[in-house]
Amino acid sequence: MPTILCIEDDKIFADIVCKTLMREGFDVIHATNGEDGLRKAREGMPDAILLDIGLPKKDGFEVLEALKAETGTKTIPVVMLSRLSSKEDVDQCFALGCDEYLIKTQHTPEDVAAHLRRILKFAPGFTLIEGLIVGLVILAMAGLLWWQWSHPKPPPIPEPGNVILEQETDKR
Repeated sequence: MPTILCIEDDKIFADIVCKTLMREGFDVIHATNGEDGLRKAREGMPDAILLDIGLPKKDGFEVLEALKAETGTKTIPVVMLSRLSSKEDVDQCFALGCDEYLIKTQHTPEDVAAHLRRILKFAPGFTLIEGLIVGLVILAMAGLLWWQWSHPKPPPIPEPGNVILEQETDKR
């Protein structure tokens, strides 16, 4: 199952979103502030991150900037989920590298789950790593089939005694 790190300080909202994501087939890790969220992202390497902007200790802008600056976390998709809806906030998040920006009042928790599945490009039950492994196996098998097709085996060279036996068998 894909793992989502939800970095949200509103306990009631986080509870609703996290429970919905679990019902929708995700494993969920929760952090209530920016520093804890960064630590959990580094340690847990989630498949995607759901990130609020208005967080204690480090706000969502700082967390997003730190995530995208680090080699280990920069490829993790980040979906911003905030009550802030100004063009400046949205533009800043995209400039820092977020993958999607959702405004809390315009999206249900089920809708958030659908956005996460789309970003991960997998049906529930598959992680990004599992999908990559399957893709590599398929690619390797296709390469092997192409190699066998394009390089047919030469006929075996028979030993002299076998040639006579085969010739005798053919005459019967």
